[in-house]
Amino acid sequence: MAPNAETLKAWKEAQAKAVEIAQALKKIEPKLKELDGEIRAEAKATDPKLAHVYHASIEQLITVINAGIEAGSRIRNRLSILLRDTEYFAAHEDEIEKLAKAEAEATVKLVAHFRLAQELQGLAQKTWDRQGQGSDYAFIVIARYEKRLDELTAGLAGLVKQLDPLYSKCEKAVAARDAKALADTKKTVAGLGVKKLVDDFTSHVESIDELEGGLKEQLGKDEKAKSQAASAFADLRRKIESGTKSADTLKIDSRAIESFKIAPIDVKKALKLLALPAAAEAKLSKVLSGPPAGFETGLSALGKELKVPTTGKAMLEILKRAKLV
Repeated sequence: MAPNAETLKAWKEAQAKAVEIAQALKKIEPKLKELDGEIRAEAKATDPKLAHVYHASIEQLITVINAGIEAGSRIRNRLSILLRDTEYFAAHEDEIEKLAKAEAEATVKLVAHFRLAQELQGLAQKTWDRQGQGSDYAFIVIARYEKRLDELTAGLAGLVKQLDPLYSKCEKAVAARDAKALADTKKTVAGLGVKKLVDDFTSHVESIDELEGGLKEQLGKDEKAKSQAASAFADLRRKIESGTKSADTLKIDSRAIESFKIAPIDVKKALKLLALPAAAEAKLSKVLSGPPAGFETGLSALGKELKVPTTGKAMLEILKRAKLV
């Protein structure tokens, strides 16, 4: 009997929520670790200047953690529906139990993260309370973020320049059917760390968004400081726009390079075009599997062996006209 629509919908939703939790943990754990170190260090500082920023960051992280915990609750609810469909549950017991176990483990982690985040939020608040008012610190913080942004955008622009010749190398390797050259070039590209730099840039832009919100709150009614901060952030946005263009170019180019491949030659079609006997297919395949530079020599040798009047050069021209090589 086919499972009912409610069962299928519940299973699909449970799987989707499991993906949400995994993605949430991937975002939460490194950020929480980073904030743990920064907030505790700021709390020990004799002249704290960033507590308000960290307070805003930890608040946003708590929102993400709560969303993950809610997703776990939703999974449990969906699984309870699956349990009512005994036939479906029996057929998918291993998958369902695996998902249930993953949800339970993830929820334990999320609850622990929530408790730590609450502790850090309180610590950030206490530090903020003794941070005092004023606007000088705002521009110190912005300058710090701008410096890091400059480093990242310069790195992205540098990688764009590095990828251009590597893209051309891949094109030439494919045209020459040089599998080793193509593999070596792809390996070089993989070693450049494109994804990490793009991810670092994206994460830093998110941090700047958090910073902007935190400073607006902290500056309160200081209209002059708020105006100066707005101008500073406008400059940051222009730099972010430039970096985003480089990041997008890198993502497109790196995907294009990864997609380069040398298509296998249709040996059967080549055999037919060259009017060679079927028994010669294996030998022709061996010739065409080698480097393109050896095609003519290999075809000449094969032609002599088969007593074919056509020269290797002529056979190669036939294959080129048919766009097989």
